Amino acid sequence: MTFDGTLTRINDGVQLHHQHGRREVARDLFEQVWHEIGEERGDGNPAAARRS
Repeated sequence: MTFDGTLTRINDGVQLHHQHGRREVARDLFEQVWHEIGEERGDGNPAAARRS
């Protein structure tokens, strides 16, 4: 089995949010991952949605 570091970190964020109730920490992690994978080349910018 091959492990993908990005997917592992996304899973960590899901665990932080859903199992540990640490929503803000999870959001920060997702924002960091989003920045690292190329931000606006995806489906939108979660940081902008968060500020709205």
